[in-house]
Amino acid sequence: MFRFFETLIDPYQPCDEQAELPDRLIPFYRRFLYPARWVLAATLLLGFLFAAFEALMLRFAGQLVDILSAATPETLWSEHRGALLTMIAIVLVFRPFVLIAEALVSSQGFYAQMGALIRWRTHRKMLRQSLGFFADDFAGRIANKQVQLAPALNDSVHQMAQEMWYALVYLMGAAAVLAETDVRLLLPLGLWFAGFVAVAVGFVPAITRRGKEVAEARSRLAGRIVDSYTNIQTVKLFAHAEREETYARDAMEDFRWTFAGQLRLYTWPTIALAGLSVALIGGVVGHAVWLWSLGAISVGAVAAAALVMRLNGMVDWIMWSLTTLFQNIGTVQEGMETMSQPLRLKDRPDAQPLALTEGAVRFEHVTHLYGRGGGGGV
Repeated sequence: MFRFFETLIDPYQPCDEQAELPDRLIPFYRRFLYPARWVLAATLLLGFLFAAFEALMLRFAGQLVDILSAATPETLWSEHRGALLTMIAIVLVFRPFVLIAEALVSSQGFYAQMGALIRWRTHRKMLRQSLGFFADDFAGRIANKQVQLAPALNDSVHQMAQEMWYALVYLMGAAAVLAETDVRLLLPLGLWFAGFVAVAVGFVPAITRRGKEVAEARSRLAGRIVDSYTNIQTVKLFAHAEREETYARDAMEDFRWTFAGQLRLYTWPTIALAGLSVALIGGVVGHAVWLWSLGAISVGAVAAAALVMRLNGMVDWIMWSLTTLFQNIGTVQEGMETMSQPLRLKDRPDAQPLALTEGAVRFEHVTHLYGRGGGGGV
């Protein structure tokens, strides 16, 4: 079973080797994700169904409370068979099936294969670069950019196709449940959502920039360390160990404080969302209890509204996913700047493959002599 999903994408499928990689973010993503378009479509569909089923569970909770309040043990099944069977089918059959299918498609079908595809194509691109390209940069820095590009691109796609998509569909489902209960319950939810969007818009661009800076600092650190190890013979011969230590420590300090600045950006949204969480719970649940006291909604409706606290519990997870998403996008941007550089030397369009029919090494009229009077010579 696993093998079927693990072969949905061929990492080494043919591609246009002469085509340059785009230097803009969306075309860059599109170039790598095109081979996985059907796998991503299946992931989005399954994610939509799972989030919809999760939202339906809010409705079922309130509906079940109302059913148990009105029915007796003797009449429960006979009067509410259809509703109970629907709940059982969705909660105990369809929801687990969709969850398993989504895990198989997104994990086995996408993640490892796309990582291999990205690394293979970028590695082949780097091998075709000229000597001058590598002379102008650290080999370790280039390698680090290539290696971290694959998980960053994979993670960002995973977060958009699963986590952000799930949160959006779940939020719409929760809004539909509250609107079905009483449209007035949408007011506090809408205010909370507006506040959440304001926090995201305020911090996400800075997180993206900082993510790119962190990735660059990490690549610079890796480049200096790898360069020292690669040239360790020269370092030893010229007794430059202390100089190399200082050189690497400067990069370590730069990475440490750049990363610390990124963590500060994670903390501020958490503080803002803590206040929004209080407003969400107090607004929706308090408003629902007030409507119940007026006789406008049932106890089951209050129970369904109270389950919006589950959405509140998702807030930190959503914001963390959002910040991680844009951190990964920053890493992709940093890697894209190197991977998308055009080849400095290209074969002519009509160039033919090199064909060697035979080979030989010949020495003619070559002499060499140590000592006086030898005359030297090569």
